[in-house]
Amino acid sequence: MSVLVLIVVTLSCTDSQSEKLIEGQWHAVKITEGSDNKEHILPDGILLNFHYPKYNFEGEQEEAGNYYIKDGQLHLIPYEQESERNIPILKLTTDSLILQLVDSLGTRSVQFIRNKN
Repeated sequence: MSVLVLIVVTLSCTDSQSEKLIEGQWHAVKITEGSDNKEHILPDGILLNFHYPKYNFEGEQEEAGNYYIKDGQLHLIPYEQESERNIPILKLTTDSLILQLVDSLGTRSVQFIRNKN
């Protein structure tokens, strides 16, 4: 019974509307970095695919795991790692997704466009 309560509480705390909106395949088109907002067009082949609760990423490296959205952040839980990554969502619409990446290289935003297939 306590496991069921935990699942219900976890689901009620996530943003199910955003989780439905993010469903599908997205391809990265540009990255904006630095305080001067310098933009770089990204090559084809950088993909994010969401099918709740699973995601997969394809690019120079590949990654798969589970995800959820809460408090305006995309929470990624890769299968191969024990730690969860929290990525701020700057914009999420039916056709556009912008994520903010913060790492040792600084802060960058990556724009994804929904694939139409």
